[in-house]
Amino acid sequence: MDPDTTLTEIRELLARQDSPEGFGGLDTIRLIERVEALDTWLSNGGHLPAAWIVNRQD
Repeated sequence: MDPDTTLTEIRELLARQDSPEGFGGLDTIRLIERVEALDTWLSNGGHLPAAWIVNRQD
């Protein structure tokens, strides 16, 4: 699982809410699958998507 690709897919799906064609049922299923995949990845010790690390200070 690539967290960067997964986050991009999640963001693209969310952007469809504001598009003329709207957000369909299959989009909802795909969004749930992508969020679950990212949650599992992170819960099992995977690294954050790069977009979430930029300018992060520990």
